[in-house]
Amino acid sequence: MNICFEMAVNALDVSLIISFLIQYFGYKAATPVKYWGTALIWLLSFSVLVFFSWSHLYETYASALQILINILFCFTLLRGSAFQKMFMSAFIMGLMAIIATFTTLLMAKLSGNQITFLLGQFSGIRIATVFVAKLLFFISYQYSLLQFF
Repeated sequence: MNICFEMAVNALDVSLIISFLIQYFGYKAATPVKYWGTALIWLLSFSVLVFFSWSHLYETYASALQILINILFCFTLLRGSAFQKMFMSAFIMGLMAIIATFTTLLMAKLSGNQITFLLGQFSGIRIATVFVAKLLFFISYQYSLLQFF
């Protein structure tokens, strides 16, 4: 169950990031290529997250690589200025990291558990922490989109 849960969380992360970028910028053209390109970027992003999750390499490398993948996605398929594409690609990753950190700290404090327990053990509190973090991220980016438009 732990492996399935972590894979589902990774898939949700990638889906939320790509969804935000698509909603913020919009596609350049209404061609079938946008679907294939999005699917390929999703698969690449998911593979990177899984690789870094299971190889226990530094999170910084995964985030930096994800930002580059986001920039690649934005430049190839989405509208907008170069600066906006680079900024929003990094912003979305930063927002996700801040919310995850805040949620983990808050849930550790409220549950009386150590942060290492929440991050390292599969438990109900871990599921709740991830759920709250993803929900907050989704609400934050929907609110951000409303402010930009």
